[in-house]
Amino acid sequence: MKALRITLIVLLSIFMVIITCLFTYSFSFKEMVKEAAIDFIDIADMTDNSVNLEETEGFNIDPKLKEVLKDKEVQSFIDKYTDITLEIFSGKDVNEVDFSKDFIELIESKKDLLNEAGLEIKDEDIQEFKNSDDYKELNEKYKEAMEEVVKNTDSEGAAVIRSISFLGTNSFRILCLVLIAISVVLIVLLSWSAYKWLLPIGINCVVSGSLTLIGSIFVSSVISVLLKTQAIRTVSLLISGGVLLVVGIIMIVIFAIVSSVSKGKVNEVS
Repeated sequence: MKALRITLIVLLSIFMVIITCLFTYSFSFKEMVKEAAIDFIDIADMTDNSVNLEETEGFNIDPKLKEVLKDKEVQSFIDKYTDITLEIFSGKDVNEVDFSKDFIELIESKKDLLNEAGLEIKDEDIQEFKNSDDYKELNEKYKEAMEEVVKNTDSEGAAVIRSISFLGTNSFRILCLVLIAISVVLIVLLSWSAYKWLLPIGINCVVSGSLTLIGSIFVSSVISVLLKTQAIRTVSLLISGGVLLVVGIIMIVIFAIVSSVSKGKVNEVS
C-alpha cells in the first residue's frame, strides 16, 4: 500500500510540474508577441525604406511612435485584443467585442501623446469620426477581418494555430489552476500526514521553477532566431520561475524543520 501511495504521489508530481510549467508559459505568450513587434520596429529603423520581410527590412518609424506603443494604456489595449484574437483562433465568437468604442476611447485618452508623436489629432476630428458611418462599421470590419484570417488559414494550419492560441487564453489558465489544485489536494491526501506533503510539493515547485527559468532563456533564443529579431525578453517567465523556486525551497526547509522537531519528540518519548 505504501509503495502504491508513493507511486501515485510521484506520478501526480510529474503531472503537476508539467501543468505548472504550461501555466507559467501561458503568461509569457502575449509578452513575447509584444516584444517581437517592438524589436521588429527597432530593426526597421536601422534599415532602409524598402519593404522586404524575408530580410527583416521594414520602414522607418519615428521613435516617438514607439513610445506610444510602450504607453501603459496602449499596452492594455494591445493586451486585451491579443487575448481576444487568441480566443477567436480558439473558436470563440467575437459578437460581444466593441472594437469601435475601445478604439475611440483609447484615441481620446491618448490624444496628447499621439499629437506629440506627430499624428495631429483634434477634438473635432474625433467627434466627426464618432458621428460617421466608419465608426459604426468599424466593429463589423474588425469581425470580418478576423473571420477572414481564420477562414483563409488552411485546415491543418488552423488546427496548429488554434492549439497554440488556446495555450495563451484565460480559459487555459483557469483549467491549469484547477488541475494544479486537484493535484495538490490528492498529494496531501496520499501523504497521510499533516506536513509530509510539503516535501513533494516543494520539490515540484523547485523543479517547475528551474524549468521555467531555463525555458525563459531557451524560448527567448528560439523565438528571436525564428522571427529574426533581437533577444526577446521573457520577464514573466523569469519572475514566475524565481517565485516558484523560492516557494519550493521554503516548503522544503519547513518540511525539514518540522520533520526534525517531530523526530526529536518521538525520541524523547522513547
